[in-house]
Amino acid sequence: MTLSKYIDIYVKEIFSGARQTEKGTNFAHGTAKAIKESMTVWKAFQYDMKKVYDFDDIDMPLYYKYTEWLKGRDYCVNTVGKHIKTLKAILRCAESGGYNQSQKFKDKRFKGTRIEVDSIYLTKEDLKKFCAVDLSGLPVGYQQARDIFLVGCWTTQRVSDYNNISKDSIQSYIKKMIVDVPDPENPGQMKSVIQEREVTYINIRQHKTGAKVAVPVSSECKAILEKYNFQMPHLADQVINRYIKDIGKMADINDIVELEETKGGTIKMQRYKKWQLIHSHTARRTGATLMYLAGMDVYDIMKITGHSTPVMLKKYIKADQLEVVDKIIDKYNYFD
Repeated sequence: MTLSKYIDIYVKEIFSGARQTEKGTNFAHGTAKAIKESMTVWKAFQYDMKKVYDFDDIDMPLYYKYTEWLKGRDYCVNTVGKHIKTLKAILRCAESGGYNQSQKFKDKRFKGTRIEVDSIYLTKEDLKKFCAVDLSGLPVGYQQARDIFLVGCWTTQRVSDYNNISKDSIQSYIKKMIVDVPDPENPGQMKSVIQEREVTYINIRQHKTGAKVAVPVSSECKAILEKYNFQMPHLADQVINRYIKDIGKMADINDIVELEETKGGTIKMQRYKKWQLIHSHTARRTGATLMYLAGMDVYDIMKITGHSTPVMLKKYIKADQLEVVDKIIDKYNYFD
């Protein structure tokens, strides 16, 4: 068994389901696709080096050579790190299967580096402008993409999760509350009455993690779901991203965003208009951030987003400094 043969077998097995995750589930299609693409990059590296590497060849000199080659192809830091982590994960699997006897890849320096990337979210004002864009006369895909994006904002789920919402996912119950209201028979006095409120929520099992979450449904979200008879249309991520960027441009979401990007080992500051950075995952970040700014407890937000730790959720909360200050001032009188 060589490393190249093992990689080919590994990729085939994760697509067929013969090889499963550590949790005993099939690899998500997106994950399997990313692994295959990473191994295609690895093969391209070998082609350029005019050498096919085997298990014993994977050492620190090879690590430095591979990362230098990746940076030379203008990959950003996180993409370089992703390719290193994928290769290392396959080497670990080969070791557990008795094929890889080398321990060189376990050097602490042999690791995939990842840096925090500044990602945008849409403010309430952005969302209002986004919803107000007149899409009549445009292909129906524009309306569908916007509806899909908005459901993502209001549920804080991934596209793969809310794309699978069906009528059976929707549950309702009647919540009874005792409230005090003015007593019409006794002016100036209050009386206690029982009020009823219908609460609608969505049961979702997240595709990526398997976590079960129950998401309260806002009136806006419910209206969109009913529009499609609780079966959201399916569009490819690339199509959604193209359409919602166009809608963001039409909505004049033009705030300038400066991002620090590292490519080819060089740090550069890039300036973008905000609409240029909108993509399908912006919806999940938007929902989590707006919940946080509305004063929701972090642990309550986690119950909806499905994040396992506050640290993981923190990466999704993208409130700017001024908004955080406003939130703190509104909540506490310490700074009066």
